[in-house]
Amino acid sequence: MKKIFEYNDKGHDHGLISEIIAHLEILFWHGPYQPSSGFPRVVPHELYGIDDEKKWRLTSKLFFPSEKPYDAEKLLEKSAVADRRNDGFGFLHNLYTTSQVRQTIRNDTTWRQFLEKHCAVRSYPTLVWQKGFTRSINPLLTLVERDNPDKFVANLKEHWQTSYKWEKWESIKEQLKKTFIPCRNGTKKQLMATLLPTDNILEQSRALGVESSMPFIKLPDDQLTGGAESWKFLTEFGVICDTNLEFYLSVLEVLAAMHQDNLQTERTCSKVYESISKTFRFEDEALLEKAFKSKAGVFVTKPRPVWCTTDKCVWNGPSSLRNTHVLFNIYGSSAAAERLFVTLLKIPDATYHDVLKDLKWLRNSYTVLSEIDRGSTESLYHSLARMVVYRPQIDRNLFESEGLIYARGWLKPSEAIWNSTSEIQSRVPLEGLYPDLQDFFVKKLLVTTMTLDVLMRELKVASNSAASNRNPQNERITRVKNLMLALGRALATSSNEEITTENVQDLKDTAFIPVQEAGNGGQLVRVTQKFFINDHERFGNAFLGKVKMVDFSFADMTSLQPLFRLLRIEHRYLSSHVELETVVNSSIENDDLTAHLRRRSYALSCCASFNHSAKYLNYNASVHRLLMNAKVRVSEDMWTNLIVKNNTTVTKIKSDRALAKIEQKENELTLYVPGDASGLYSCYRTELSSQIARILGIEDGIANKTIYRILNDEGMKLNDIMKDEDVPHCSWIQQPVIPEPMVPESVVTEQTHADQRTADNEHPQSPVGSQQMGNEIFVSSRQASSTQDPLPLPLTPPSATPTRHMLPLPSTLERVVQDSLYRKVLQNIVRQARKVPRSAVPNGFNLAELDQALDDMLDGENSMPPDDLSLRNALGLGIYRYPTLDDNVKVGAAGELFVYERLRALRFPDFGIGNWQSRIRSHVRAHPDYSELQAWSAPEIADIMYEDGSGQIEKFLRKGSSHGFPQSGITNEWGPGEPIEYRVEVKTTPGPCQTPFFMSMNQYQMMRRHAVADTGGRPRIVYMIARVYNLLSDDIGMEIFVDPWRLRDDVLEFVADPWKVIPPEVRRR
Repeated sequence: MKKIFEYNDKGHDHGLISEIIAHLEILFWHGPYQPSSGFPRVVPHELYGIDDEKKWRLTSKLFFPSEKPYDAEKLLEKSAVADRRNDGFGFLHNLYTTSQVRQTIRNDTTWRQFLEKHCAVRSYPTLVWQKGFTRSINPLLTLVERDNPDKFVANLKEHWQTSYKWEKWESIKEQLKKTFIPCRNGTKKQLMATLLPTDNILEQSRALGVESSMPFIKLPDDQLTGGAESWKFLTEFGVICDTNLEFYLSVLEVLAAMHQDNLQTERTCSKVYESISKTFRFEDEALLEKAFKSKAGVFVTKPRPVWCTTDKCVWNGPSSLRNTHVLFNIYGSSAAAERLFVTLLKIPDATYHDVLKDLKWLRNSYTVLSEIDRGSTESLYHSLARMVVYRPQIDRNLFESEGLIYARGWLKPSEAIWNSTSEIQSRVPLEGLYPDLQDFFVKKLLVTTMTLDVLMRELKVASNSAASNRNPQNERITRVKNLMLALGRALATSSNEEITTENVQDLKDTAFIPVQEAGNGGQLVRVTQKFFINDHERFGNAFLGKVKMVDFSFADMTSLQPLFRLLRIEHRYLSSHVELETVVNSSIENDDLTAHLRRRSYALSCCASFNHSAKYLNYNASVHRLLMNAKVRVSEDMWTNLIVKNNTTVTKIKSDRALAKIEQKENELTLYVPGDASGLYSCYRTELSSQIARILGIEDGIANKTIYRILNDEGMKLNDIMKDEDVPHCSWIQQPVIPEPMVPESVVTEQTHADQRTADNEHPQSPVGSQQMGNEIFVSSRQASSTQDPLPLPLTPPSATPTRHMLPLPSTLERVVQDSLYRKVLQNIVRQARKVPRSAVPNGFNLAELDQALDDMLDGENSMPPDDLSLRNALGLGIYRYPTLDDNVKVGAAGELFVYERLRALRFPDFGIGNWQSRIRSHVRAHPDYSELQAWSAPEIADIMYEDGSGQIEKFLRKGSSHGFPQSGITNEWGPGEPIEYRVEVKTTPGPCQTPFFMSMNQYQMMRRHAVADTGGRPRIVYMIARVYNLLSDDIGMEIFVDPWRLRDDVLEFVADPWKVIPPEVRRR
């Protein structure tokens, strides 16, 4: 035995392995033992053994080979052999496990027990490793933490009760707590910052929406083997094992790092705060207070989303606080949250000093406040006002020294004034900014108030101050104007205040009225000097710079009127000095307006009699006879002069709009009204009522409303208007017999087709809600933007029976305006149609060009703007009304006029008005050149008919027709031949050429019947379609399709034959 110990003590790394193993076998078999225990005595020397690499190792650093998951071999299987070899660790050579004594029991001890108890061979590493006097985590467990981390915590649990618990683990507790271990969420956290994934904790985390973000310990197979209770020892190392305060605090930390939706975060935090309140224990008080003071655990959304500590919060207070967060506005609805913040965390309400702190912060942060910050500042003042109600005195010195009043900058109380709308002696008014805080600013901060006496004295001082470099004239006048405005506003709100006569007289004796006159600049005058007051915006703009006028805008008059009344200078108002003079150069009588006025003569005369007009006393009907025979003339060349007389000076200005003029002679009454739409509407709806009242001799201005209704309200019968206005009938006044205008009709149906001529070849009627361009129907622009081309309606079989509906009757003014606009359309069409290139005229010289050049010189200023919306509205193409049959016919007639004028400009032999054989041609009589044109009374075959024996039109068509000219059947010789009758059907649209149009059955059959044959002689009749497009623009186009039957497959697309035709797109050159 002695020899064995001596050999072992030498520590020589030599000898046979079997001999070294045999030494331990001998010690196991014959070694001395303690009689009292029956076991061999404790070996006093360190023993050596052989590891699996045949290296000498201390047996205390050797481990049994094992397949158990938490024994050393499996724990270290992912670590490099060299790492454990560095610290002298190894595994027993396999000869130990196959020893001849492995199944022998000596002294009640097996061979394995001997190796474990007396040679210190282990199955797994110890927890604590002692080197000298220093204890640390076993270096092998450090390798496990690094290379096989998923087993680190599970290994602690596996050996805690049997081994680790009895080691001196308290000495390495802090080291263990700071050991980094893997978590379920993919991160690595210190052990003390993790949670045990118990069912209860997982359920709560899932309910709060944080399960995937919480640092749960990652365990092999994610299983808590042995039950949750066997893992509770981890609480010694800071692991959260239950839904207690520490759990909810960790949830708050996770929420703060998640950056999720603010509203969702607020809701989750509210649940967490309630849970903390409900699970709180008395022993948690210190931890709770420390956690919320040291970490930002309070989530607030106002004024911005942020996490903060409790020292930055108050429970209740002004919501506008910026540096202190008010929790009540967020969590006040929860009693549990209130208990947490108020009772447990002792968060106070906002105080007077909190509000002052915010004001100081705003003062130091911003020179000029935004709209939001101004609102916050006002809220802070309101809060202070409430807080100091029972406070005898506020710290005014702080406001004075810090300048904590904001009004277009930060002010001291001594720099502000309460009730003034203008700066007075370098003081800024506060009333307009903080109207509800007068007591706070005036009584607590002692802000000065302004009186009328002070304002009047200040105005006098400012007016008498001499101009200087520091106070130039324009700044002096500006200051005077501001004071006048302030005084006027103060007078309007202080009518009960005593105003001394002396102050008023002093002001009258002072030159303080600012006036402007062309060439003289601004100056101050006394009230006794000559000037005008701009009480009428239109007059004021017209005479600006032309007469001496008070230098204020019209908008300022509301504020200045009380001051002018105090000074008794209302007689200087410009409106009382302006005379009106209407000049009419030329005019034409309008039948509609004349009939409109005569039809209302009875109601007007009854109104005059009811209002006790002197002109109707004693049954005097002379004025009534004038009204019954009155004429209304429309003028495109009239204007109104505005005249102001000042002593010997007369200033005349042409007004921007013409007013009606009424001429009354002994037996004749004539009204002149503007011809433009704006002027006409303005005339009837403004001054005409008062002018008619003067003709009627009515002095009561209230009657103007009744006259206005009689003139303009065409939606009611005259008898009903008289009844509404309490105007009685007068039997002695003659009633005119003038028929009411006819109501236009329009066909409304979804089962109708366009342009189907009836048996007598009349033009069709179009559906309400659609628009017919001559022979086409389009969706109403009530359903499509006025700037877009209309779309075709769906087609239906021709057998559908249309349904008639009565459309609302346009007012007289609307009809007059529409006629005027239609005249412009026709003038524009004629102007463009006559502009034919000289090369296109068969005989070279184009007389129409000379005529048009003269027209352009005389009428250029009145040319129609391209596609003007008012023109579209006038033809039922706009967004304000449905088109009527009359509208559709007007468009068709306008397109025919363009074709007729274009052909006439080409000077074909014997081509004239007789060739235009459309029944709707009379609608162009609105044009002066066609005022005498009569409707075509004979049967209609085509819109334009022309028999050509000269061959000139054939020559023109060969050069200018769209998509070629028929090559068969018509001679290629240009000389005279057998006359050919050309039948032209006009299809018109305000849109592009490719807008679909419609053909009637008669038109379709005519097109087919007169198709030019591929073989045969010279045709007798040639059918053509003239496509007019962009009708309302300044670039009207026309495409001619000769013999359209031959184009029906390649060029003209016939849909639902024979009803709808889609022409090709045209690229304008």
